[in-house]
Amino acid sequence: MILFAGCADNGTDPEATPEWKAINSGLTSTTIQCIAPSQSDSKILYVGTIGGVFRTDDGGSSWTAKNSGLTSQDAKALVVHPDNSNLVFLGTWGKGVFKSSNGGNSWVSIWDNSFDPRVYALALGSNGFLWAASKNGLYKSADQGASWTLTYDEDNIISVSLNPANPKELFIGVQYQGNYKTTDNGNTWQAVNSGIYGDPNSETGILAGNCFTFDPTRTTTIYLSTGSVDIYKTTSSGGFWEQFPKDKSDFKVLSTVVDPLDPETIWAATENLGILKSENGGESWADVNTGLPTTRTKVVAFSGGDSPQIYAGTVGEGMFKYSE
Repeated sequence: MILFAGCADNGTDPEATPEWKAINSGLTSTTIQCIAPSQSDSKILYVGTIGGVFRTDDGGSSWTAKNSGLTSQDAKALVVHPDNSNLVFLGTWGKGVFKSSNGGNSWVSIWDNSFDPRVYALALGSNGFLWAASKNGLYKSADQGASWTLTYDEDNIISVSLNPANPKELFIGVQYQGNYKTTDNGNTWQAVNSGIYGDPNSETGILAGNCFTFDPTRTTTIYLSTGSVDIYKTTSSGGFWEQFPKDKSDFKVLSTVVDPLDPETIWAATENLGILKSENGGESWADVNTGLPTTRTKVVAFSGGDSPQIYAGTVGEGMFKYSE
C-alpha cells in the first residue's frame, strides 16, 4: 500500500462509487468464456471467447487477437505457465487442445485425433503436469502435450482444479456423478460428495462442481459452485461440504475467485445476477454490478502482483475491470 501525505487535490472524488469499467479496445468478440492472467506479469492477460483468443500487455487497455493456427475459435479454457507468460495452453470445443510458445502469436495442436475434441477445462501444475477435462474423460500430460494418458475414464468431466500448495491434489466435477479427488497425481480417486445435493436432472446423480476455488492461505478451504444450488464450502479438503448461503439460493454461479489479499472475500460470476461478492467467507452475498451493462456474466479472475486487480468477463458485452 502506498500512502500520500500533504498532496494537492488531484481532482478525484474520494467518495466515488466503485464500479466496473469496460476494457474492450481491440476485443472483437465479446462473449468471454475464460480469463488467464499471467502469474509473472500482472499486465498480461489472455481471454478466450467464442471468437478466439485475445491478449493484453497493458492490463486491458488494448487487446490483440491471437488466433493463428487455431482450427477452432471456440475457446473454452486457457492456462499460462507460471514462469513464462508466453507459454500458453488452450482448450477448445471441437478441436481439442492447442499450445503456443510465443505468447499466442501462433498455435499448434497437441491433441490426439482419437480423443474427443470437446474440452471443458485445463489445469497446469507446478510439477509440470498438464490436465485436460474433456467430454470423454480426464487426460494428463507430463511433456506439455506431446503425449497424453487417460487418467479418469468417465464421460463429461466438466472441471479440473489443482491445489496450489500441492499439485498432486486435484478435484474434478463429473456431470451427473458428482465430485472426485486425487492426492497422488491421478493414480487413484475418491468421491468427495458429503453434504452436496442430488442433481435435479438425474435420479441417482450428485451435483458436479463447474468450478473449484482454493483459499490461497488455507488450502484445505475450497469453494465449489455447481451452476444450480450454490455455493458449497469445505474446510477439510472435501471431507464435508456446507452450502452457503444456507437458504438454498439459486445463484447459477459459473466462476468464483478468492481475493488473494483477503481470503474472506469471494467474488462470483453468475448466469443472470451479474457479479456477486461475499466478505464473510460465503455466509452472505451482495451484487456488485455498478457499471455493468448486463447481469449475464461468465468468469471472474484476479491478476497477480502486490495490488491484484479483478476482471470480469460477460456474455456479449466483453471485459470489465473493477475500479475502487
